[in-house]
Amino acid sequence: VSSSAQTNWTNKFFRIENLWQAGQRINNEKGPLASTVMFDGAWSAQWIIKPVPGRDFYWIVNRWTAGKLNIEKGVLECSNIHDGANSAMWYLKKIGPNLYWIENFWKPGQRIHVENGKLECNVIQDGANSAMWYIREATIAEDDLTFKTVRIENLWQAGKRINIEQGPLVASAMPDGAWSAQWLLKPVPGTN
Repeated sequence: VSSSAQTNWTNKFFRIENLWQAGQRINNEKGPLASTVMFDGAWSAQWIIKPVPGRDFYWIVNRWTAGKLNIEKGVLECSNIHDGANSAMWYLKKIGPNLYWIENFWKPGQRIHVENGKLECNVIQDGANSAMWYIREATIAEDDLTFKTVRIENLWQAGKRINIEQGPLVASAMPDGAWSAQWLLKPVPGTN
């Protein structure tokens, strides 16, 4: 078992896929955190691995909601929580190529797993495949609009973005990953 300090996590998105339940990825597609089969482009199943400054552990931040994995309330969840919360800090213990145990800093020995058929975090033996996770870079698919879309945010009322989340066009606070607040800029034919 080795530390993941040598891994380059910077400016990348990652999918966290279970070894035991192949194809199941940690996601929050339907709200609560789960490990289910998800398509490659789903932002709900993509994560930013952010080093905690000066430490050998990480925050795991959801691309879609910007929530962090944490066990602050005793169960594994993805929510907005301050950077200083030890419950949102994780050791990534490398056990093979791209394969890790994800262990909580606040509760040593508690690892993320699917041993009981659902995503949870508690003490589990070293040999449990249900607690082993592939952390692989999420490559950009041809149909991924990640770097082709824009958000239109108001300068006067910072944080308000044009969106259609509830149907009609409005300007309101929206998370970065909300598709309803992302727009394509297309040139008008016949103009430059």
